[in-house]
Amino acid sequence: MVYKDGDWGNPKRDGDLGIYGWRGRIGMIKPMSYRADVTKVEFDQLKPVGTEMIVECLHLGEELTEEALVAMGNELLSAAKKIKDRGADIVAYGCTSGTFVKGLEYERKLVKQLVEITGLPSLTMVGAVIGALQTLKAKKVVLVTPYPEDINKLEIKFFGDNGIEVLSHISEGYWKAVSEISDAPPAYFYRLAKKAFVKGADAILLSCGNTRTIEIIDIMETDFGVPVVSSNLATFWQCLRTMGVNEKINGYGKLLAEY
Repeated sequence: MVYKDGDWGNPKRDGDLGIYGWRGRIGMIKPMSYRADVTKVEFDQLKPVGTEMIVECLHLGEELTEEALVAMGNELLSAAKKIKDRGADIVAYGCTSGTFVKGLEYERKLVKQLVEITGLPSLTMVGAVIGALQTLKAKKVVLVTPYPEDINKLEIKFFGDNGIEVLSHISEGYWKAVSEISDAPPAYFYRLAKKAFVKGADAILLSCGNTRTIEIIDIMETDFGVPVVSSNLATFWQCLRTMGVNEKINGYGKLLAEY
């Protein structure tokens, strides 16, 4: 379809914003959400005018295992083709554990494959997290996750390989199955962070795109005195900045407000 200039609307006139996503469309490929689509809901809370998110979902069963995450990743390229056809300007693989699970080379391979098949700028959720922590100059972090311990160990190793030390980590089961992760309220992750926090940490990381945490980022930064990054927040930030949407967004922590 060919758009004429007038189709884009007048961004300076209320009520005439033209096509959805006229400033940029994020193509998000993520695990299927059985209850709430946390990533999409959180983006809609903070998205700048003229931006939009297109979502394609991959199947992930009820057990969060290395094998299940890799199997889900095998569906990635098929979803990427659909995302491109739907008009995305950037592609993000929005699963933190699914992108660190096999290490650095696996993550880089995923990005390369996405770029090759779509011709678009591409990133992974864990890559965006690393980028956010590096931008904040955070080298020692407190890690809060919903993962089983064997998956936590893989994440800690991944961060170590990227020069980031995990000083403390915590993961307590609010859920019995993957589909229930999004049921945990934001306050639950605040309490976990409070239990795990140690002096000397440069930042707190709330890992996993299916955890509701965006409402507490600002509060946590005030209470703990360090930057707080969530998987979704880092991914939104990286996608927006890569698309050239550079306005600062207040109310969701230092990363979006200052960088």
